[in-house]
Amino acid sequence: MNCAKCEGEMNAVEINGVELYICGSCEGIWFDYEKLCKIIQIPEEKLKNSQIAQSLEKNHEDVREFYAICPKCKKPMEVQVYCYDSGVEIDRCAVCGGIWLDDGEIRAIIDYCKKNKGPLPPEKVLDMKIKLAEVKRNCRDMDDNIYTGADAAAEVVGDIIFAILEGILDSF
Repeated sequence: MNCAKCEGEMNAVEINGVELYICGSCEGIWFDYEKLCKIIQIPEEKLKNSQIAQSLEKNHEDVREFYAICPKCKKPMEVQVYCYDSGVEIDRCAVCGGIWLDDGEIRAIIDYCKKNKGPLPPEKVLDMKIKLAEVKRNCRDMDDNIYTGADAAAEVVGDIIFAILEGILDSF
């Protein structure tokens, strides 16, 4: 597997049963999204003594000024801000959901989570649930029509998306 940024060779490592890949050149880390929560819950001393210790601090300038390429599916990755107010920009693949963190970004996310008592603070989950309920209510208020064909399909897809979002928020 090649690095998302510098195309160097990625090495598989395992920490506390969590498999991830680290670039030997730029020290970036790639892993599946669900592993992020597991990684940030690993005790700091264990991380400092692990194979990703060098990735905790920013030691390299950004390698590429444009988008990263997903090491898994070879598609361009999207830049997103972790937890919308952390200030930490991560690269995420829209196809497979993989996450790329440049060196130092894992430390920034861990620090953010410590400050906010977890990967997503309860007050932010509650705020998102309130906003989702408001959007859902507004959609239902506008929904006085009976749809057929493509419009009916769009309505069903909308209901599915709301159900998925509610399930995700309920899992926090």
